[in-house]
Amino acid sequence: MNLALTPSMCPFPASSVSESGEHAKEGGSIDVGRQDFDHESWLDRFFASYYRHRPVNATFIGVRGHDHALPDFSENAVGDLEADAQSLLNQARDVQEPTDPAAALDLRLAKGLLELQRWEYGSNHFHRGNPSLHTGEAVFGVMAPFLARSLEPADRLSAAIERMQRVPDFLSTARACVGSAPEEWNRRAARE
Repeated sequence: MNLALTPSMCPFPASSVSESGEHAKEGGSIDVGRQDFDHESWLDRFFASYYRHRPVNATFIGVRGHDHALPDFSENAVGDLEADAQSLLNQARDVQEPTDPAAALDLRLAKGLLELQRWEYGSNHFHRGNPSLHTGEAVFGVMAPFLARSLEPADRLSAAIERMQRVPDFLSTARACVGSAPEEWNRRAARE
């Protein structure tokens, strides 16, 4: 798996994705329990979590199965994301360092993203304090299907409509998440 050097960002072998495109266990976080610890298997689990928690990014990247969803920043979903990240970081300690420099870079970047994500979700500069994050996800969530080459035209429209229908609940969760924010962030969110 060489994501650092290739433009294709769909790292899943066909056998690792269900027909529905879901990578998550029903009703909870992904199964990232100890299975095997080669770097490719670990990266598959990393990306399954990444796409599940970032459905708008998944659509832009071209990974099907998340095109109807918006991110969930509710406390339960954030708890699932944090549990996935911690489990993946714990497993990463047991992953053999790849000999291929590009594969080693992929692994290092993925672990770095998990560390950064832990900081973001623990701070007041992300989902808890930045209204632009929420409005940006809502706006780009509706736009993404129209820009996704991986979707047929009819699927683009239905995904955008489904996401648009989810925006009111998504923004309601945003109001509950965001305490206070700098005035410039509020103005930007209002512009979006």
